Amino acid sequence: MEYPLCHGSPTTIIPRNNVLLENVIYVKEQGVAHIILNRPYAANALNKAMMREIVVVLDDIEEDDDISVVIVAGAGEKCFCAGLDIKEVLPDSPLETFKTSRLGHRVFDRIELFDKPILAAIHGYAFGGGLELAMACHIRIAEDRSTFSVPEGKLGFFVGGGASMRLPRLIGKSKSLEMFFSGKALGAEEACQIGLVHKVTSQENLYPMCLQYAANLCGNSIITNMLVINVLNQSSEIHPQSALLMESLAAGLVKSSEDCTEGITAFFNKRQPVFTGK
Repeated sequence: MEYPLCHGSPTTIIPRNNVLLENVIYVKEQGVAHIILNRPYAANALNKAMMREIVVVLDDIEEDDDISVVIVAGAGEKCFCAGLDIKEVLPDSPLETFKTSRLGHRVFDRIELFDKPILAAIHGYAFGGGLELAMACHIRIAEDRSTFSVPEGKLGFFVGGGASMRLPRLIGKSKSLEMFFSGKALGAEEACQIGLVHKVTSQENLYPMCLQYAANLCGNSIITNMLVINVLNQSSEIHPQSALLMESLAAGLVKSSEDCTEGITAFFNKRQPVFTGK
């Protein structure tokens, strides 16, 4: 299999609602769905059509019980995503700019709150909206030559895809202010040190590492993965005692599942569990 860095020519799947995908490649294989940003001629910049197509694909994945994990990547050798397509949004009125920002929020919230784990395979540039897309993913794995930036301030723009909220949560307010003010690009190692990405590897090993990570997640109970995503997303937003109550409810719900019984049985029998998502 050759994805997406990008020498192969994967055949894209047509989603259930028969939307023709022009800006992303959508592939499924061995329990993993691959969403490949497919505008390499434009540094995989996000336009409005691409953002809407991502939602269409996620809707399809949500209904597919055979898919446990999602990987998001960028086509071509140059970058993951260089940000919002400035050529498209430059003529926009203030109202249109507001609407585009809200579209970005809906797309990235959809990713962050998605019930199945989503990994970002980051190579090259992840700037502006590309960084916002990556931050919405649950796990971020980067190649060692990748760089990360919030350049909007240097361009006279303001972020519109959630960076003002997600970046401080990931790396703290102080470091976020530095990134916003300077527009300076961080290298992969520094991004890993401050918690912006989880792992760094070589370009050649980037997608194999993501596939291995996805395979490990496919071995988990789908129910547990789903509840981990939902509970952890909510726990920092609500009162601590409410967060603990949510944790207890999730523990009780998992305990009632067939997957929990299978996991315990497999543990005592010293074998790998076979989860069914029930």
